[in-house]
Amino acid sequence: MNSSLIATKLYIPRPPVDLVSRPRLLEKLDNALQQGCGLIVLSAPAGAGKTTLLSEWIDSPISDKNTQFSWISLDEGDNDSAHFMAYLLAAIQTVIPHFGESFPIGLQSLQPAQMEALMTLMINELSGLTNRLILVLDDYHLIHTQKVHSTLAFLLEHRPWNFHLVIAARADPSLPVALLRSRGMMTEIRLGDLRFTPAETASLMKLLLDRQLPDDDVLALTSRTEGWAAGLQMAAASMRESEDISAFIRDFSGSNRFILDYLVEQVLQQQPPFVQEFLFKTSILERLCPPLCETLVEIHLSPEDIHSLGLPDSLNAGSPSSQAVLEYLERSNLFIVPLDDHRCWYRYHHLFTDLLGQRLHQLHPQSIPELHCRAARWFAQNGFMAEAIDHALEGKDFETAANWVEEVVEKTMMRSEVVTFLDWVERLPEPFIKDRPLLCINHAWAMLLNGYPGEMIEARLEILDNADDLFTGKTLSLRGYLAIFRGQNSQAIAFAKQAMELLPKQDSFFRSLSAVVLGAALYSEGDEKAGAQAIEMAARVSMGMGNVMIQVIVLVYLAELYRKQGQLHKAYSLYQQALERATQEKGKKLPIAGRVLLGMGEILREWNNPRAEEVLLEGIELSGQWGSVSTLSGFFSLAHIFMAQNNWAKANDLAQKARQLAYYSNITEIDDLIVDIFQARLWIEQGNLSAAREWFMTEGLYRDIDIDEMEKKDDFIAYHMRKYEYPVAMRLWLAEGRFIEAQAFLEGLLIKLEKWERPLLVIENRILLALALYGQRKIEPAINQLEIALRLAEPEGFIRIFLNEGETLHALLKLTVDKLETTSLRVYGQRLLQAFSSGVIQSEKREISEKPSALIEPLSDREMDVLRLLASSLSTPEIATELVVSVHTVRSHIKNIYSKLDVHNRIGAVERGKELGLL
Repeated sequence: MNSSLIATKLYIPRPPVDLVSRPRLLEKLDNALQQGCGLIVLSAPAGAGKTTLLSEWIDSPISDKNTQFSWISLDEGDNDSAHFMAYLLAAIQTVIPHFGESFPIGLQSLQPAQMEALMTLMINELSGLTNRLILVLDDYHLIHTQKVHSTLAFLLEHRPWNFHLVIAARADPSLPVALLRSRGMMTEIRLGDLRFTPAETASLMKLLLDRQLPDDDVLALTSRTEGWAAGLQMAAASMRESEDISAFIRDFSGSNRFILDYLVEQVLQQQPPFVQEFLFKTSILERLCPPLCETLVEIHLSPEDIHSLGLPDSLNAGSPSSQAVLEYLERSNLFIVPLDDHRCWYRYHHLFTDLLGQRLHQLHPQSIPELHCRAARWFAQNGFMAEAIDHALEGKDFETAANWVEEVVEKTMMRSEVVTFLDWVERLPEPFIKDRPLLCINHAWAMLLNGYPGEMIEARLEILDNADDLFTGKTLSLRGYLAIFRGQNSQAIAFAKQAMELLPKQDSFFRSLSAVVLGAALYSEGDEKAGAQAIEMAARVSMGMGNVMIQVIVLVYLAELYRKQGQLHKAYSLYQQALERATQEKGKKLPIAGRVLLGMGEILREWNNPRAEEVLLEGIELSGQWGSVSTLSGFFSLAHIFMAQNNWAKANDLAQKARQLAYYSNITEIDDLIVDIFQARLWIEQGNLSAAREWFMTEGLYRDIDIDEMEKKDDFIAYHMRKYEYPVAMRLWLAEGRFIEAQAFLEGLLIKLEKWERPLLVIENRILLALALYGQRKIEPAINQLEIALRLAEPEGFIRIFLNEGETLHALLKLTVDKLETTSLRVYGQRLLQAFSSGVIQSEKREISEKPSALIEPLSDREMDVLRLLASSLSTPEIATELVVSVHTVRSHIKNIYSKLDVHNRIGAVERGKELGLL
């Protein structure tokens, strides 16, 4: 080898110790060889993992055992063509020592004709090799000499079959890639391919941190870094110093010191000043296109600029150049992502946006409001009103923003984009809202859907009391809706009837809403027939209007009504109709589709359909964009799936999420009670009978239960909720062996449920009654009760309502099946037995020790202070304020408390503290 060459530039890098294998990418590289691709290009930003992938590939046992690799780590000095050719020859000689010794042409002062002649000699000698040779050129973006590009283009044009060129660069190489691509002679691996998947992120964090991150943290970190390898590495370095990793991931951004230093040094400082200015000023945009960029920053390229960016000389100097700059950024892989196939719209990488925004605030803070206002005007002029409003709000042009919100509010709400509307209104100062009745009424409606305190909703409606009569009917309709949440059914009925008298016929939205309110209130009062008629009338009215949201709301209410009556197929059909209306062209679902999917998911869960979990997860995600209150039912349904799998950790986590949602939703106390009921059942299923027993005692539902409470219509909680509390209380009694008492109570409850025509509750009651009888070894009566339950459940295909009762019911069902009278019922029974055998059967419930064990490590005085405040309603920041310490310190204490008490959440800590006599 020429002694003037640096030998280390020819060394193949070893894979790092903390390597996460990328088999999907290794396979793509192997396939490129098998398909005869002459050129493999890895084009991606700094730190994307190009070199690491290639070193792993070379180190791995690839399919062709006769393949040899050579490597050149390029630098600026290699732009000299003779220098480049010397390294090219030396790289080949690392695997073929005597290659090129017979060449008569020297490497110094090569002329173009000699360069081609030398390359011809190299190609001819390569063609005589028996092995496959792969040459890797790393950091090719540093090469900008056309002579070198032309040399490689000649090599690629005439390469022998056994020679392959691999180029790793931060920008696309100046080679005839389009031609090679069209001929199928080129394979490309880009940023989208190199991004780490969640599974790969989890593996990397396990290697770097020596611990397994929770799935939610892995997903959040992958999303935040967009799978950027260097970003993940730097995040891991920062996390080693963090006590609360989940909080760190939530806050992780381009302002992190490791990210900041890397991007400044490797990206920003390498760009001309006018490119930096372009990046800073356009960083306020979530998506950008050339005309929009020209509104924000005026860049007129000089001939020198055109040359420095490697743009076509035909580009007119002095003309607006945003398109040219964007193309340069994309070609240079400067953390820009095209959003369409036509290169019209782009966005920056999230972490890069954070960095640019921080620099903009440091260098040009006074320009930021005006930049947002310019962007707002451009978006409005081009019909993108959502972006226009966001930028007007960011630019503090509240008058314009309020006017635009008022223009689009009805369309926005019709599309069920409730969270979007709430965000706009709550960023507006109050004076810009209260004089706009349309904003007030829709704000009240949006707050209702998201569980805001009733006082806030009432305050907004009181402003409308002074408006013209046009809004009186609307406010009455919403007051009726609010009354339902509060369990004030008689008031809801009165409000709904008054609203329907005042509302004009053309106001089909609020007339339909009033009909729903009326129907729901009547149904809750026990007049199921009148309630169903009112909701069916609302369905007919809403179908003739263009308001998708009210159509879906009405269909969902109707479906839920049929589901409560045990008519699962009819309910599912209505959900399907609702989903069709909530799905736009190209399959995009509106936010309100979330509520539909939650209902469908619950029915699929009952049918033991494996799609239930997927449907529920999508429903929960979409519901968060519409009305957070509706998400509650999704948490319960999903938790039941995990309970059936004995996955108590996930079930408990969902119960905690439900409690947090109910806690922050102050519109009603009913949701808190629903959470308590679910929690009690979860305790019983886990065998924690003591916790369930304590709660039922506080509710007065453990001894001497007054079943006649269900007749007290003036007490909505007792009247409406007891029928859901009683079955859970009976499960506790059964778990405690109180079979005789449970039988007596269930027989009395059954009479009332059948009188009220609640088939779903009747089926559940008869199953529990069968278990109470079976526990007393009254086999024949138990079989009779189970047979009746099966007869009621068979037409609608109920499954989980039986499976959820565990092995005891499984044993009773085995005794029952052969005694069933009809063939169809026996087939149904056999189907249930198969489901018991193939599904995950819950283990028999067992009593947890009543005697609390002493703590191995006692709580410190400060931890005791924090534990006492955890038992209050104070949030973590409020606890920090109370104790005059930082939030970080409180979180650290909470973490220690959880560890010492062997619990996983706040509720568990309080309960355990009570058991141990600490509270």
